Formats: sequence, C-alpha cells, structure tokens
Amino acid sequence: MSQTFLSQSVPGPSALGTFSRSVDPQQLQTYLALEQAEILRLRRYNEFWRFYLGQHWQFTREGGEPLVTVNYCRRIVNKICDWMIGKGMQVTVPAPLMNLTLPVLEEVWKYNNEQEWLRAASITGSVTGDAFALVTYEDATVQARRMNPHTQGRIRLQLLGSEQVFPTWDPLNKDTLLQVRIETLYYDSAASKSMQEQSNTQQRHLHVLRFTQIITPEKIIEQFQGGDPTIRDNVLGEIALIHIPNQIVPGEYYGLSDIDGLTNINREINEKYTDVSDIINYHAAPVTVIFGAKAGNLERSAKQVWSGLPADAKVQQLELSTNLQQPIDYIKMVREVFMELSNVPEQSLGREQTISNTSGVALAIQYQPLVELVERKSPQFCRGIQEINYYILRIKEIVDRSFKLPTDLCSNCGGKIAEMEYPDGTIRRRCFMVDPQTFDFMDPANVKVKYIRLHSFGPSVSEGPAHQVMSEHNTTAPSEWDPAKSKDAEAKHAADQKALTPPAPPAEPGQPPAPKPPTPPYEPPQMHDVQLPPEPETITVQRAKIDPNTGAVVADGPPQTIQVVWTECEAPNYLNPFDTTVKLKPTLPKDKALEIAYHTLLKTAGAVSSDWIREHTDDIENPAEEKKRCDAERTQMAALTAKAGGHSAVPPPKGISQPKAQDEDPTKSQT
Repeated sequence: MSQTFLSQSVPGPSALGTFSRSVDPQQLQTYLALEQAEILRLRRYNEFWRFYLGQHWQFTREGGEPLVTVNYCRRIVNKICDWMIGKGMQVTVPAPLMNLTLPVLEEVWKYNNEQEWLRAASITGSVTGDAFALVTYEDATVQARRMNPHTQGRIRLQLLGSEQVFPTWDPLNKDTLLQVRIETLYYDSAASKSMQEQSNTQQRHLHVLRFTQIITPEKIIEQFQGGDPTIRDNVLGEIALIHIPNQIVPGEYYGLSDIDGLTNINREINEKYTDVSDIINYHAAPVTVIFGAKAGNLERSAKQVWSGLPADAKVQQLELSTNLQQPIDYIKMVREVFMELSNVPEQSLGREQTISNTSGVALAIQYQPLVELVERKSPQFCRGIQEINYYILRIKEIVDRSFKLPTDLCSNCGGKIAEMEYPDGTIRRRCFMVDPQTFDFMDPANVKVKYIRLHSFGPSVSEGPAHQVMSEHNTTAPSEWDPAKSKDAEAKHAADQKALTPPAPPAEPGQPPAPKPPTPPYEPPQMHDVQLPPEPETITVQRAKIDPNTGAVVADGPPQTIQVVWTECEAPNYLNPFDTTVKLKPTLPKDKALEIAYHTLLKTAGAVSSDWIREHTDDIENPAEEKKRCDAERTQMAALTAKAGGHSAVPPPKGISQPKAQDEDPTKSQT
C-alpha cells in the first residue's frame, strides 16, 4: 500500500472560489476521542484559518447573488510577518566555537530554506497562536547515494500544523514535555484507484487516512491507520518538539492569535459591504412602474415612442433615494476600529502619507503599535529558534562521530578549564590557552606565534609561516620567554662594547690609573611591542573518561606532563556549547531609513568617518563586506579632500568633529 502525504492544499474546482484545503483538519474529531478543551482548540484553529484563507461565509445566496469578502485578516497577518521576518535572522554562537557550531547551523538552515521556513512559521503562529516544529534526521535516499556514494543524511526542520499536535506536559513545569501525539491526515492513492466507481462522497471518506506518532523521551511509536505499530528507541533521549507561542497568555500553554477578536469585526465589514452592493445592484437595473396602462401594449426597445396612453397613465422608474453616505461612513468607522485593535496602522498597508516630510519622531509614534506588537512576539520566536538550534547540534553530535562539542571551555576567556590540585589539598580552577582547532591545550611555541601575528605589523609577519615568524622574531630581539638567549645577548653586547672602546692611555709613573667609563645598561633592540602572556608552566594532567549519560567518572587515564600558558582569567566559568543567540532582522521602518539616509549624507560630505557610521548603524547585513565598502569610500573621500586642499566642501554639523587626516590615509587602512 502506497501513501502520499499532503503538505499543501489544492484550490477548489471553481477558478473563482476561495482557497480550500484538500484534507479538512476537522476530520480529526471524527477519528479521535478528544476532550472538550482539545475540540474547542481545533475549532478555534479552523475558524482563524477560514478567515485567513478568505472563507468568511458559510452559506451561499439564492440566485447566485454576490457575497462581498474583504479579507483584512490575511492582510494584517502578512504585514505583521513581513515586518518581523523581513530580513531573516542572525544567529550568534560563543566566540570560541565560531568555527565549529556556526557552520553546522548555517548549513542546516540553508537546505531547510531558512527564509521560507521562517515566513511559514510566523504565519502559522500569527493565525493560530501556536507554531510547532519537529527536528528529525533522515538518511540519504537510494537515489542520492547512487549519484554520490558519500552523501550523508540531513537534519529536517518539520513545521507541523497546530491542529496536528496534542502535547502532554508536566503540570508543575509547562516547559517540560512528557509525551506528544502527532496526527497526520493523508491520501491513500492505491485505495483511491480501487474505488473509482464509487461516488465522490464515499470515496473521500474511505481514502482519507491518518498516520499517528507518539513520542516520549524513551520510545517513538508510529502507526499507519489499519497497520501494525512500529516501536523504536528514542536515541536522543528528549522530545525534539518545539512550541512557539505567538503571544503569551499568562498561565496558559497555548498562545494568542493576532486575529483573535477581529473575525467578528471583519464579518461585520463584509456584511455592510454586501448590503451596499445589493443596493447598488438593485438600482443598476431599475424597475419600470406603469400606472393606468398595460405593459403588454407597450413595446420596450431603444428609440421606442409610446403614444395614445390614457390621460391618467403614468410611467416611471424606481430611483435610488437611499443615502449611501451613512453606510459608507459606518464602514469606515468599523474599519478604523479593526485597524486599532489589530495594531497595524493603515499607513503601513500602503495608504498614502498625508504629509510627505514627516519627522522621524512622528513616524516612530505613528508606527509604534506595530513595533510594539513585533516586540511582544519576537522573544518567543527567538527562544523557539534557539531550542531548534540546540536540537540541531544534539542530533549532529549523535549521527556524526567526528563532530564533538567541547564541554570544558571557559565562557569568559575561551580557554580550557583545568581543576588544579595544590599541595595544601585545595582544588581551584584555572584556564589555559586552547588550540582553536582541537580545543586542547595549546603549545607555548604556538601561543607565541599567535601573539606575534596578532600584535605585529606588516604582511610578512602576520601572513608568513610559523617557522619564518619565529626566525625573524628571534634574530631581531631576544624572547621574553628565553632567559638564556637574553644572557647570551648581554655577553655579546658587552664584548662588542669592549671592542669598540679605545684602550686607555698608560698612566704616568706615580699616578693612579684612569677610571674606566661606565658601561651603559643593556637594552635589547625591539622590533615588535608584543606583550606576551605569563611564562609557560609545567603541569601534570590526568584525563578522566566520563559517562555521557550519567556524568560519572568511569576511568582515569595515565598522568601526562605538559607545558601550558595561563590565560590570566580570574573567573573561570564553564561554557555551554549548545548556547546560541538569535536576533530577528525586521524590515526597517521609515524613521530608521531616514536616519540611515542622514548618516549617508554626513559620510558623503566628509563630516564623519566610516567607523562612526558602522558604530551608529545596527542594521548592516554583512559587517565584513560593509567594512570593505566603507574603507573604499573613505579612501576615495580622502583623495577628494586632498585634492580640494585638505578641507571638506560641507562643514560638519554641531557635535560631530572632522575626521583626522590619519583616519583618511589610505595606507593606514591596509594595516
């Protein structure tokens, strides 16, 4: 038996009909024995989806008379989601793990279509009030392995329908899931083909089946309708289901929809629009009223003249005597109430501004309801994405043995924490330099090379190989970590001074010998002003094997003597390798756009530097690319300023100083 899962709906048979789902989620009430609270939740979801999809009317009128539908609900939901997920998101990981965890997260979000997923999740949460995501791992398909035998599986971010998920959480801690049941309706294509002769109604009820998943921290149970259940162990040990409430309701698990309380108002607008439409349609084809004559004796056609009518006969048409301005004013009033309750200003929906040169403060106040609404929704959405990133890293660590997250790094300095046992029996934590590739203790020689490259000038030192860097540094100046070399340099300096000092003239008989001139103190030549970390120290390391499930020490490895360099960290604190920070990048409001335009004018006039622009603009997509572009513009402005005699054509505004000449020197930007 073949199953075809449906993730999208197809439009109805009429090209002019509204969008309708292929499988109605309300059918779950028929299959499942749900409690009253769950039934009410599904009805609420169905009501909100109907209004978002434009199915505002649940009946049709006789004679095919129109029912006007103005879908304000979909308009405000799309505007809120476009405002909140305008430019995607920015994921930040701890600096020590920048090259380890960030590429994994970016890769997973890339092949899960980050922008589309975020938009779908935001719309689902905005309409229903809840968004549920399930993080799973799927192996590579047979076809993919035929094309590339080294193809690996992928981590999938499945956005579930809110009506599919039935969670059971800890009553004392609603952040802890005890069990979740996921119900999916699907079509059985084989059953459809075998029942082609049956009626459409019977066929629909027979071939719409369901697929059930029950997930606990220990087991995963899956069952197709009519089949045997499949039970397998939950290797993750957790329920990788993430719940993102749209707006928080205190004391409740489920969230609040953005169109909650607006459906009745939208229905009222549609009814009044329909009433006005009926009045116009009724008088568009006016009714002819004849008094004192028979209509059968009168011919109706163009340019027809009626004569010989009785003296008291009268023919007239019903005219529009109703004042339509009153219902139109009522519709405007209801629409204003709708916009006020939705927190979406009409100007954000494309309505023309009354004043073109509105100030930034006025625009901020004008768009304040929408900004506040997004700020209420963003924390829940960001926290949900952080939980998704956590499960991505957990699954990656399980399926990929080469991917191992370090658990003993310091969150303050990024070094490796070691518990030091001192002769007096006390145990204290200390942080030592770590290799960014292996996350193990770094060799002191490599620490020295790293510091020279970071604090030296010129491409020959910062980009050269390690042996060349050490050779140039050691031949030019003695090392701070090499006392023997310093003594040799002092002896060589003393010998050179003795060779350069002329011999003293012989003393006259009877006179004391002339005193020797004092030898100046030795000052080794310094090519680099490099402040190296403290001197390397020798420690004995005993590595322990820890059970990942219980955290208990299983066995101790043999002791090993190594040399390490202290990071000078005074507050060691263990770093959480699964920690991520998510920040949404909403669409820029008009006041922010005006501010950036003003900064651009200041930079073009030479009043501020590119560094000042970067510090005062927090909506830069790619800081590295923006830095290169700003440096190029700064070099060009420096050349124009030098050509103009060293002065800018436009004086800087009050409170902003003219950038120094060294900031505009193109050679300095190459350092």
